[in-house]
Order: sequence, then structure tokens, then C-alpha cells
Amino acid sequence: MSDNADKTSVFQKVGPCLYRYKDGTYYGRFKSGGKEIRCSLRTADRKLAERNLAEKKKQQSQIDPAKSKMTLADLCDVYLQTVQHQKPKTIERKTYIVKRIKENWPGGSRVQVAKIKPTEVNLWLARYNFGPVSRNLHLACIKDILTVAVGDGMIAVSPAANLKKVKADKPIRKTPTWEQFQAIVESIRAQVFNGHDAQESADFVEFIG
Repeated sequence: MSDNADKTSVFQKVGPCLYRYKDGTYYGRFKSGGKEIRCSLRTADRKLAERNLAEKKKQQSQIDPAKSKMTLADLCDVYLQTVQHQKPKTIERKTYIVKRIKENWPGGSRVQVAKIKPTEVNLWLARYNFGPVSRNLHLACIKDILTVAVGDGMIAVSPAANLKKVKADKPIRKTPTWEQFQAIVESIRAQVFNGHDAQESADFVEFIG
């Protein structure tokens, strides 16, 4: 996107730091912290593009250049330090997920946090053949880790921010046949030492059934 772009160029400068591509989509180009930022503003509407550009500039101004080069592996270590007050089982689970991030992140976990893309998060999750609950726990953990990066000014927006949880399948509960239900009731009547009146308990279950 040259500052000297003319009407024959695929990019046309239409305002300060604002460019329009030949298909009508607007792009931004500006400097922040000594670094040139080029980004799609994801709209063909001029007013919305200007608002999106202003938001992009605001986000970039919040990034600390000294922290933006931290690696994902180092960020994971910082994250684990922040959860040590939680229940032992929770710490154990999150430590296990962090281990998976360090060992199996696409391209390696020494990648700079600022260079992580949403696709990499999805590729990491796709490495495992697990159900909805486990997937959601892994997604929640990487989201929490990247939220730390946003809060500390390493990145402007989390690359996992728009990734959604998957819905767990509703369990299929089989209804007993009438004969099986009668057998359950009779079994309850026979439990003399169940801590309650067996006859009364059986009658109640039979009533509900």
C-alpha cells in the first residue's frame, strides 16, 4: 500500500492511514511503537472503517513493546503461577493442559505470543480425539492464558477470543420396562436395612413410577 497510490492501484488512499482495496474493502496502515501496522478493517462502509481504524489504533497503543516478544511457553509458566491458589485437582488439570500446549503447539511453543493466530489454536485442539467436555476445558485454559497476555499488554486482542465452546450431547437415559420397574420396587421392599421404612420407600417409588 504505497502512500503514492493512484486510481489505477489496487489500493487507493482515501484518508489518513485509510486505504480502499479494489473490491471496496477498507484497510488501515499506521505506526505504533515504532512498528508499522497493516490490517484489514473488514468492511466496505467508510464510516465503519474509520471507527474500526480508530479502535485498532487504540488497541495497538496499549501494547507494551518490551513484553510483546514473550513466547507462549513462558506465558504458560506465568499463567500457572497465577492459579496456584485454586483447588489441587484444578491445578493438576491446568498443569496437564499447559504441558500439552508446550509439547504439541503447532510450530512449537517458543512462538512469540504476538504472532499466534486463531488457526493455530484450532489446530492444537484438533490434535486430540476428545469429547466436548475435555475440548471445552482445553479451550477455556488457552483462553485464560491468552487473556493474561491481553491484560499485560503483550497483545491487543486474544486470538482465541472468538472460538466457541461445543455443546455436550444430552445423555440418553433408558426407561425401564414395566416388568423391570416392578422388579426395582420389589427389590426396595426387600431391603430391610436400608435406613428407612422399606415398605414406605417402595410405595413412594411406585407412586412416582
